Amino acid sequence: MTADKSQRHATLLDQAGDAYLRFVCWLVDGSRRAAGRVLLGTVLLTAGAAYFVVAHFAFNPDTSGLLSRDLPFHKLDVEFEHAFPNLSQNIVVVVDGQTAGLARKAAAQLTHWFEQHPELFVDVYQPGGKFFIQNGLLYLEPNALNELSDRLSQVQPFIARLAQDPSLRSLLALLGQALERQASSGESLPGLGTIVQELTRTINALASGSFYQLHWQRLMFGETWANQAQRQLLLVKPRPDASAVQPLQHAISATRQAIQSLGLSRAPGVRVRLTGAAVLDNSQIETAATGMTFATLLSLTLIVILLLVGLRNWRLVIATLATLIVGLVWTTAFALAAIGPFNIISIAFAVLFVGIGVDFSIQFCMRYREDFSYTRGLATALRLTARNMGGALTLAAVAAAVGFYSFLPTSYAGVIDLGLIAGTSMLIALLANLTLLPALLRLLRTYPRASQLKKRLSFAPSLLKRSAWGITVAAVLVGMAAIPLAIQAQFDFDPMHLQNPTSEAVKTFRSLLAESEHSPYTIEILQPNLAAAQQLAERVSQLPSVAQTVTLASFVPENQAQKLDIIQRLAIIIPPYTLLPQADAKSPGAADLRVALSDFRARLAQWRPAHGQSNLAGQITALGQAIDAYQDRFSNHPEKLLVLQNRIIGALPAELNRLSLSLQAREITLDALPQELRGRYLATDGRARVQVFSNLDLNQIPSLRQFVREVRDVAPQAIGAPVILKKGGDVMLGAFRQASVIAAAAILVLLLVVLRNPWDTLLALAPLGLAGVLAVATMVVLGISFNLGNIIVLPLIAGLGVSYGIYFVLRWRSGEPVDRVLLSSTPAAILFSALTTMSSFGSLAIAPDPGVAMLGRTLSIALGWILICTLVVLPAVLLRVSPHRR
Repeated sequence: MTADKSQRHATLLDQAGDAYLRFVCWLVDGSRRAAGRVLLGTVLLTAGAAYFVVAHFAFNPDTSGLLSRDLPFHKLDVEFEHAFPNLSQNIVVVVDGQTAGLARKAAAQLTHWFEQHPELFVDVYQPGGKFFIQNGLLYLEPNALNELSDRLSQVQPFIARLAQDPSLRSLLALLGQALERQASSGESLPGLGTIVQELTRTINALASGSFYQLHWQRLMFGETWANQAQRQLLLVKPRPDASAVQPLQHAISATRQAIQSLGLSRAPGVRVRLTGAAVLDNSQIETAATGMTFATLLSLTLIVILLLVGLRNWRLVIATLATLIVGLVWTTAFALAAIGPFNIISIAFAVLFVGIGVDFSIQFCMRYREDFSYTRGLATALRLTARNMGGALTLAAVAAAVGFYSFLPTSYAGVIDLGLIAGTSMLIALLANLTLLPALLRLLRTYPRASQLKKRLSFAPSLLKRSAWGITVAAVLVGMAAIPLAIQAQFDFDPMHLQNPTSEAVKTFRSLLAESEHSPYTIEILQPNLAAAQQLAERVSQLPSVAQTVTLASFVPENQAQKLDIIQRLAIIIPPYTLLPQADAKSPGAADLRVALSDFRARLAQWRPAHGQSNLAGQITALGQAIDAYQDRFSNHPEKLLVLQNRIIGALPAELNRLSLSLQAREITLDALPQELRGRYLATDGRARVQVFSNLDLNQIPSLRQFVREVRDVAPQAIGAPVILKKGGDVMLGAFRQASVIAAAAILVLLLVVLRNPWDTLLALAPLGLAGVLAVATMVVLGISFNLGNIIVLPLIAGLGVSYGIYFVLRWRSGEPVDRVLLSSTPAAILFSALTTMSSFGSLAIAPDPGVAMLGRTLSIALGWILICTLVVLPAVLLRVSPHRR
């Protein structure tokens, strides 16, 4: 009974298979007979699809959009972004100055420019603005504030007199008096040696033609404060242009133009760089587009050459390329209509389509050439090819589509998009090859010559027969040895590793990552109120990987009464109004400065150090030599004295004004904090933000993992860039693993149903399994990790590996011995298909974009192993195990 039931099922499958083959033959023959109408319809449909693509093409480089919004951590990220919308997709402007004054001046210019262009920018925030300048002393520890107060108190007379006449003449006069007092009484001005050294360095720089401005902040406030203030950051929220392919390009370009027009790109002692999520995403698109243009041209050239070599007929080549391009346009239009903008993962459908789509055309054309050599008639040859290749092409297309559709049940939105597009593209490619391709062969009057490949490769069967056992055993041993290596493969989830490491944006971003104070990779935790945020921040700050935690309350200094008392006492000694220059003060001219410099040089020559001042004596000698060198070089250029004055005194008024403001500090409460700061740590509904900085170098993946793990152990609701990267990477890797299992099971079932023979199914899948293991093992040996760019090699291996195995096994199942199969068009088509695809992807390996280049190298490795496993290992196994098949 069971046998009869199985027999009936087999009969039904046979009938269904025969019916489908009759349909394929009818479709191919009908396309040939109505070739003109098929071509016209194709042209009209493709033109409409191309117009739709041009009008609706969009690319979203934001990797956060790749995640399913149902994921718990992604929901937290969306919730945080809604609470603090100005913290995401920012342009980070990094201003580095030789001095703190130069950095602050450049940052102020840019801030003013951003505020004048609200049509381009939603918000601009400068950490350490006027509020912190006025109240900065309150953020010092009491001991540090006392030391600064003592330092400034001792030099109060010097500062006060210099403030009334901030000129080089006044400075030289005061220094001359200080040196005389030191020589006569031994009483030294605090920091006199440092002032002398700074003067020497400034004068030497001007004399040598380089730039150096005297560091007044270092002289007045000390080394630590000066170094911190030499880097200023601006966090700018651009206003996106929804109608543009790159919505933030206009804002970024305008910022670069502003840097040029404000003279900051050429300003000595100042360096302005752009980075941040907005700039990095935009830069990646530009770099990838630039590299892809050259890679595409090279790829097309190589494809045409290999098609000419393999097909030996320019009509076949034209028909193949036209079918490929039409299918690509149709698929792109489908993707934009069904899904919308492409993402960094789904855009890879083009690579998959070219690789597998061109394979379908090559298989059809080379089998057509073989069948034409038997029949010598175009119509008969096409019908014969449809009968011989219809089943194999359909099975290969469906198997590849099933493999791609296996991504649909996963939780990674970007991979789901890729699976839907790539899976559908296989069916589109099949349709194009069964309709347009036969029509083009008819219209181009394609009458190919018989291939000479059989004669040239006549040695292959005998060679494989002699080596079959060795190849089979070697394949088993190498495959087993590769498994331990393959399981060591790593997944690098950091998208920064896909960007050009030499670009300004990437280098700047990495330099910020190395600094815990300015790191853009901070973890964010949303709490119901500020009190809860403070309690959690206290717990998180104890973790080994945490440098500091920041809440709004962190900006309310401790011990304010004690600090205000110190500041008020200092303000009595140095009244703030005494630090402002007189309104009627006149800057000396070049003649006055020449006299002042000559007089000062004479004082230096007469100066004799007091006992125990040998270090100062050496510094004074160096200063005298610097002045001599300057006067020798610029004796006939008195205007250079004005330049020298600006280099020495130029930053002083701003620093004096800053000191004057800081002496007017007032008690800080939560309500007194500026609104622009409150809005970055306290949401409108009262929820509070905890910002967590790491003390690790987050350029390193293990460090990032440790940081995320430790913080989320304490606060599972933590979110932010490190969490998104780590958790998103885990989700993506899990999605590919899940899809691989589903694809393997689905393809296995499909082949078992169609082939109805476990052994034949195993043979069809063997090249895929072995090539997959060997490709991943090779990546491990070469130090190549899977990443967001090259992980699509897995579905491509599945698609091509299954297709090649199906072509070979079905040809063998038709009743031909293995040695005859080896001399047929099938292995030749597999060879040239793989070489064509490999040349296409291999050209990507030289692209300047690291992600694209890594994709090219990885795919080349995978295709090489697929080719070896299909054309060497599989025939060798068949020759030893089952050389003949009915």
